[in-house]
Amino acid sequence: MSESLEAEITIASEEAVRAADSVSSLRGKVEAASSGLEFPSLSALDAEVSMLAASADTIRSAIAEAEKRLSDAQSGKASAEALVARAEDAFRAASEDAESRRTELTELLDSHGVTRQRAEELLSMEGSVPKMQARIDGHRERVASNRARMDSLTSEIAGRPPADTDSLRSGLEAIGAECDEASRRISDIRTRIALNEENRSRLSRAVKRRSDLVGECGDLVELARTAAGTQGVKQSFEAHVQALYFSKVLSYANRRLRRMTDGRYELTVREEAKDKRSHFGLDIDVLDNYTGRRRPSQTLSGGESFLAALSLALGLSDAVQRMNGGVVIDTLFVDEGFGSLDPEALKQAVSVLLQLSGGDCLIGIISHVEALKSQIDRKIVVSHSGASGSAARTEV
Repeated sequence: MSESLEAEITIASEEAVRAADSVSSLRGKVEAASSGLEFPSLSALDAEVSMLAASADTIRSAIAEAEKRLSDAQSGKASAEALVARAEDAFRAASEDAESRRTELTELLDSHGVTRQRAEELLSMEGSVPKMQARIDGHRERVASNRARMDSLTSEIAGRPPADTDSLRSGLEAIGAECDEASRRISDIRTRIALNEENRSRLSRAVKRRSDLVGECGDLVELARTAAGTQGVKQSFEAHVQALYFSKVLSYANRRLRRMTDGRYELTVREEAKDKRSHFGLDIDVLDNYTGRRRPSQTLSGGESFLAALSLALGLSDAVQRMNGGVVIDTLFVDEGFGSLDPEALKQAVSVLLQLSGGDCLIGIISHVEALKSQIDRKIVVSHSGASGSAARTEV
């Protein structure tokens, strides 16, 4: 504002100078006129005088206006300078007061151990003060209620013996242990559930893949199951082939067995399984020609089982020699079993063995049966010699 007033004062001063110059010029003209300047007529002089007078009045008015404006400007400048001075004084006082208050605030914060940053944070929370006050009031009400409840309970338990805190503590610890164990088991169960879910997904994918493969390879699967004997006839392809060879072995064995049993027994291949889940093809049944019925080979007596086993061994030997050209089995050893035979069965078994030994086959019998020893001409006799061990001798 001071600068604006100074500019107006400068302009007014310049106008006053120009007005003074105009007055001086007019005065010079007036003096020149009064010194004998001649005009063509008096009216011309009057006109000139009138014009100069009017010009002088205008200049006087301008000078008066300029002087008034100069006076006003000077007054405004003084007022502005006074206002600036008061403003500077007020600013200085306000600065000193602010510094003083800042010092007091710093001392107050330091005395309460609060930093300026924390104070600013607290001030920013001013809007939440009502809510916090409500929480404080609620807490005080709960404290009062709990205190009243505690006083009531204290009066109720007055005179009662103190509780066994040790047992309660032990029970609490036991419950805590149970909770920990339950938490552990829950964690294990969740782990197993996750693994089961993963396995279920994998199994679902595998089942789908299996279904796709079964659809693609249905004929091959059907053929494989039939060959493995898992559907339809419970006999695998391998068992079927073995049964064919086994039937030939039984054919040769029956030639021996019929002679040993006077034509009573024959060995046959079982043609059906014991149940729907079992396979068949290599099980032996015995045909009893006296009764015309088949029965399991396990129903044979001890002597009959020996004869059947001997027949099978001889039948296997015959089958191998006849089905494989160039293969000759010329030695056969029979170890024990003769003691379980009755005299008639023993006689028949020895007859078959003697018949075999009469050809190109060497039959060796290992036995301690006395009746058998008397029927064998050439023997190797092994006897116990006490502390010196065993001794062997030949009898021809």
